[in-house]
Amino acid sequence: MLDFIKNACLASALYVAAFAISMPASNWIADVGSIEFANEAQLIFLPHGVRVLTAWLFGFTAAPMLLPGVCLAFLSITGIDGFSLSHFFAAVLQVSIAPALFLALGAIGFPLGGKGGGRVSWIGVVLIGLIASVLTSSSTNFALGFNPEDFAAYIIGDMSGLFLSMFGLLAFFRLRRRF
Repeated sequence: MLDFIKNACLASALYVAAFAISMPASNWIADVGSIEFANEAQLIFLPHGVRVLTAWLFGFTAAPMLLPGVCLAFLSITGIDGFSLSHFFAAVLQVSIAPALFLALGAIGFPLGGKGGGRVSWIGVVLIGLIASVLTSSSTNFALGFNPEDFAAYIIGDMSGLFLSMFGLLAFFRLRRRF
């Protein structure tokens, strides 16, 4: 139980940190490139990478580990008065989709590796990240009543965030092996 609490605090803290980094980084890149998206879509959305990689590392226990961080991220946008039941349901959807996909694809024999399952299939992680991005973006937009006109922008931001998160995790693994 103590390990779960430590991992949950770390996962939620990483999510909040990724969220805090993504907004200014995406705004800077958008300003430099004169790119503008509606509905707060971001060119680099690191929290998607945190969600997918946490699901890959911890399975379905990633959902309750990440839920506090996702709720805090929503609260930072909406404020306490603006946080609604729809926001909570959107947060539950966001943290549940990637673990459910890992579980479902693993059950039908898709080679994913991880969790002691041998060599990592990074292609599998990226595929799940893409499917999770499509499902998360569409379900979150539906739950919060956003217009899906910039759907592609959400996918681009999610996938760039996943790739950057994967590179960060690989660097962490390599450094950990070295020391």
